[in-house]
Amino acid sequence: MPAFTVSCNMLEELFGELETEKSAVSFYRSGDSRIDSVDLFIYRDEAVKTLELHKRIPYLDSAGRIYADTLLLSKGSKVAVAAANLYRYPDIDRLNSYESVELLSMNYENDNPERPVMSGISVFTAGERCEVELRPLLCTIVLSEVSNNLTGYTCLENPRCYLENVSESAEIFRETGFRPSGLIDRTEKVSLPCDVGLLTQYPDSHLHCYPNDSQEGTVGTPRTCFTFECEIKGETCTFSTELPSLTRASTHTVELAVNSKKDFRYKVY
Repeated sequence: MPAFTVSCNMLEELFGELETEKSAVSFYRSGDSRIDSVDLFIYRDEAVKTLELHKRIPYLDSAGRIYADTLLLSKGSKVAVAAANLYRYPDIDRLNSYESVELLSMNYENDNPERPVMSGISVFTAGERCEVELRPLLCTIVLSEVSNNLTGYTCLENPRCYLENVSESAEIFRETGFRPSGLIDRTEKVSLPCDVGLLTQYPDSHLHCYPNDSQEGTVGTPRTCFTFECEIKGETCTFSTELPSLTRASTHTVELAVNSKKDFRYKVY
């Protein structure tokens, strides 16, 4: 579906005869995540924040900064709301107020670490330049180090890792207070490059999940867990640990050492 902007005539039909100002809106993000498109929503910063403009911006320049065309807006304070890499075109009729866009959510299974859903909000005045920082929802868990403390030259065979109790969805524009409304039992298993013998391995295996920043796990809102599996002398052994509070776009590193079939130590930072 093509991108569009609201014209002066449409503005007048919606809000009456208005004076207008031109504003340039740009977007930036840290890291090198791929961005295919950005959906930009401009809301009037008033008691009832109504939608003034929506535009889909389908390009990314070589410097990693996406530029919108100069926008023609009614005078006054505005709220710029941007979402990158939405997997389907948004239903504009359901997003005609700022309160409705705040509830827009994304399913974990539809997100992609290579081109993650990202979002940002910025308040500005029509006639001024506006910049919006785009931040992903996804958290990253990195298995950086695995040591084998078994005796008798026993290997950790077919090692793999995954996450458990992963939030099924998350609100795209939320910054804090992520509590799982539904859970995915576990993510896909990621295999390590090779068996772990006498030498410590540094696999740099990446796992991804949605935020879960609850301070303590409960029956209804368990913490997300990191799990390492391997075979030891033909027996499948599993080593799991709860992860700390996972805030939006955070990265945590796990170091792990297996001491026996039932004992291990770990560090998460």
